[in-house]
Formats: sequence, structure tokens, C-alpha cells
Amino acid sequence: MTVNNSQHSGAENDIVIDVNNNEDVTRFVDHFFEDHGLSSKSSRIRIEKLLKFIPHNITSQKDITTWIRKNWDKKFYGM
Repeated sequence: MTVNNSQHSGAENDIVIDVNNNEDVTRFVDHFFEDHGLSSKSSRIRIEKLLKFIPHNITSQKDITTWIRKNWDKKFYGM
């Protein structure tokens, strides 16, 4: 994954994302795409799948982004 290291305000990074809420997921994925210069359908699908495996204690936009970047290349059962 190619990463564009853009910076955001602390308040924006503290946004809580409900990964079970389609609107939250769509906003998060759009934001992630913009920040990381992604555009492919396969990347969007990958992010949406990864969100299904995210630990329940990770809820902020910043922490979810960090977790996705860390786990981008990992294989999860069912993926």
C-alpha cells in the first residue's frame, strides 16, 4: 500500500467510527482513500473486509487507520 502522509487535526482523528454502521463505514473509507491516495475498487473492498476483523476496543478514526495500515497485508480467516 502506498501511503500519503497527510496530517489532520486531533479532533478529526478522535472521531468514533461504528464499524457496524454503513454510513460511518462509507465516510471512513472515503476519508481513508483520500488520505492515502487510493482509488481502486479492490482497495475499497479490502478496507471494508478488514473493518470486519477490527478489535472492538479500536473505535477512533486514528486508531482504526493505524490498525488497517498495520494489518493491510495480513490474511484473516474468511477473507
